Amino acid sequence: MAQPELTYPALAQQLRLDELPLAEPSPELWPRIAAARQLIVRRRRVRRGLGGAAAFAVVALLSSFAWQSRSHDIDWQARAQALELELHALTPARGTADLAAMQVEIANLDRALQTAYDEGSDESQRVLLWKKRSELLDALLEARRHQLQVSRT
Repeated sequence: MAQPELTYPALAQQLRLDELPLAEPSPELWPRIAAARQLIVRRRRVRRGLGGAAAFAVVALLSSFAWQSRSHDIDWQARAQALELELHALTPARGTADLAAMQVEIANLDRALQTAYDEGSDESQRVLLWKKRSELLDALLEARRHQLQVSRT
């Protein structure tokens, strides 16, 4: 059996709402409601303010990292020169025939660098060549160190 739809007049008749005494709310109720509402509004404002400040801080932090990474680029030319000095300070290891290929590649890079400077190529190409030279010198230095350590044992 289907129940009839409950409407306000039907519900009021069942509960006899018209017979219930209406009590006046206490005079303290509205100030408490207003104070609670103001507290909710203040909390929302503080959260929005803190969210905005946090977003600003994140953006500032990320932009400072980006600025630092641009301003503190590695000077590949100086690094390559320092590695070359360190390489010359090491005594050449015996049995370095397999490292000759690296030295030939370094010589080829030196020629390419000279050509880049002579032709006035852009800075990014020269930096790339210096970086490659520096990495090769680093690999050669590590190989010599490794062979020195192996020959001692």
